[in-house]
Amino acid sequence: MSLDKDGYGQIKVRGKVYRAHRWSYMQLVGAIPDGAELDHRCRLRHCVNPAHLEPVDHSGNQQRGLYARKEFCINGHAYLPDNLRVDERGRRRCRQCEREKYRRYNAKRAGM
Repeated sequence: MSLDKDGYGQIKVRGKVYRAHRWSYMQLVGAIPDGAELDHRCRLRHCVNPAHLEPVDHSGNQQRGLYARKEFCINGHAYLPDNLRVDERGRRRCRQCEREKYRRYNAKRAGM
């Protein structure tokens, strides 16, 4: 496997070059729905793990890509590996904000 100019993995099978993530998805999951693109939920273009790929429409893929470029959450916490969680829908979550949210929730419940 090698990387193309955009950073996507590419693979040659029987003389034809495929983007590696698309080939992997088609072999292990099935056909990619018409009009859909595969979104890398892990944000790594060279990733070929089908569990990290989700068929979405073009606008959804673009929005997720723009969101992934943010370096800080809405409260200013840095999206660093130890402060970042990707949820089941592929959205990035700030662990520090989640901890603070649950502290407030538990304090409110304790005061009832």
